Amino acid sequence: MTAIILVAGVARRLAPLTDATHKALLPVGGRPILARMLDALAWAGVRRSVLVVGHCADQVRALAGERVGRMAVDYVVNPEYTRGSVLSLYAARQYLREPALVMDADVLFPREFLRRLLAAPAPSALLVDRGFADTGEEVKVYTRGDR
Repeated sequence: MTAIILVAGVARRLAPLTDATHKALLPVGGRPILARMLDALAWAGVRRSVLVVGHCADQVRALAGERVGRMAVDYVVNPEYTRGSVLSLYAARQYLREPALVMDADVLFPREFLRRLLAAPAPSALLVDRGFADTGEEVKVYTRGDR
């Protein structure tokens, strides 16, 4: 399993905090969000993470390095990172030929969520929080029953 982590964009709403630092490198509970994510992926047995970088790419590389535990870390550069995350996913399209987990780099989650997602029997799966507060900023998934 390969994790594709979209960590290229600029977080304008968090400026000035993110003018010179990527949002995923901001600390939460004393550790950068991206470090927490990479540790969780390695814990779950993911063999490779591909980080799609753009804004503050050197800082992201300095944090993630080449390996996290037994997990290899590779990089893809998205020179069009200011135009949206779909272009970051497109930049990493060669990695979508094998089973892949696609993640935004600025999401905090319990490790159990990751374990459940990786254990899902379906070829495509999403984790959905049905109890969120709609502020207009969320990515939404509409469901009908269990589908």
